[in-house]
Amino acid sequence: DLPWTNPYFLRGELTPQQADFLTDWEEGRTLYTQKTAEAIFSGELVTLPGGPLALALGGGLVASVLAPELRASGIGRALALAESLRDRRRQAHVLMSLGIQCVQMRRFLEARSFYERSRELARAEHLVRVVATLANNLGVVHHEEDRLEEARASFKEAAEQGTRAGMALLVGVARGNLGMVDHESGRLLEARLALDTAVRLLASLGDTRFRAVFLGARAALHADDGAIELARADLAAAGALLERAFEPQLALALS
Repeated sequence: DLPWTNPYFLRGELTPQQADFLTDWEEGRTLYTQKTAEAIFSGELVTLPGGPLALALGGGLVASVLAPELRASGIGRALALAESLRDRRRQAHVLMSLGIQCVQMRRFLEARSFYERSRELARAEHLVRVVATLANNLGVVHHEEDRLEEARASFKEAAEQGTRAGMALLVGVARGNLGMVDHESGRLLEARLALDTAVRLLASLGDTRFRAVFLGARAALHADDGAIELARADLAAAGALLERAFEPQLALALS
């Protein structure tokens, strides 16, 4: 199963197996029909906090089928195929996964189109966890497009919706992202508050990699303020976290 709500996965940090599953290359002539999609999605499965398990699986399978079409014919064809699904919850998950693939290909305009359509459907279906995830994803895309005010609004929405949905890790990531955008926008007080909140929350969750990123961002903020000792302390803490996070991989490589 693919971890659709995991922030590492949504940032594009995929295992080789996940990348192969989502972006396998196919050549030839394939007929895409609604019947095929329905066969993929059939069956009653258990309900998870993010929605029925069938949706997560179906989103991954249909996205895998649509990935070659996305590369070959662009957003129009892939979007039409996704929207041919009758279930709007399925559409929301499929469109979100296609947006993730567009980000991996650095096709940000198309990613934004997929994410915005998915968010519209998720809001209509009251899928709070999906809305929160999409808001953070949109914030990343807006930032890549240098649309800082829209990125800021998206990260704030992600933090608010994530709090409603009990997605503590996503809230920490969204707060940290907001802090970095605020720093870039010259809102230094707001940036410090957001980054402090993110670091504390992620520490309480035992996270290492995201906390290291935001400690590094806070160090840059301290340096801009002339607080060099605080900057050094944050950089040292970030380095220690990264060393701990990657220690198992290093040990395996050296064994």
